[in-house]
This record gives sequence, structure tokens and C-alpha cells, in this order.
Amino acid sequence: YEIMVRCLEFIPYLTIFFYFIFNPHPCFNPFLLQILKIKNKYIKTGYLFQTLFTIHTSYDKSVYSDAWHPHFKLVNNSLISKAKRHKKQIFVWTVNDENEINRLKEYSIDGIITDNVKLVKKTLSV
Repeated sequence: YEIMVRCLEFIPYLTIFFYFIFNPHPCFNPFLLQILKIKNKYIKTGYLFQTLFTIHTSYDKSVYSDAWHPHFKLVNNSLISKAKRHKKQIFVWTVNDENEINRLKEYSIDGIITDNVKLVKKTLSV
């Protein structure tokens, strides 16, 4: 919570949109995203998850996240369709394998979170 409070102090000085990415660790409080939106309605928010639960869509009813960050193994047509219905961007994590990058090209994702930018750029021919 202390880190969030410190981050909130900088919001008035921001001139670009950025994402706060939170991991739903047992100590994670999704309502911190709601506080961010109250402080600055233009800030983009999203959160990481590695299992599929309806809780992710339940969170969105109160925290208004802009994006979902699923683990790459969760990406399928059903998840993509659900994200589109809820008007969520999808940023997949952590993709460090060429085969997975190629598989993900088949979906309408908005971005890839990786430890190997060179591999992603090469595989996507960017």
C-alpha cells in the first residue's frame, strides 16, 4: 500500500498514459486500482493473472481496469472473446519462447510482456 501511495503522488505530474501492473498475490488488493482511477480517470490500469476465474470480471465491475494481463498459457479464443466483450486490452506475460510468440500471433492481443525483446522483435519481424 505504501508503494501505491507514493505512486499516487506522481499522478498529477504525468503527461502520458501508463499502466500499473499488479500481480494478484494474496496480499494484492484490487481496489487499489479503483483508487488510481478516482485520483486520475485517465490512468490506464490492468492486472496479471495466471488462472482463469470469474473473479477477474467481477473485479472489473468495481475497479474498472483497462487491461487484462493473462499468463500466455491462458490465451485462447474464449479469453479473447471475453476480453473484447468487456472492452479490455490484452497484454500477455511472460513470453520468452518463439513457438509461443508464433501461437500468439493468431490472436488479437495488444502486447507481449517478455524478458527477451530481441526474440519477440525477430519473431514478429518488427
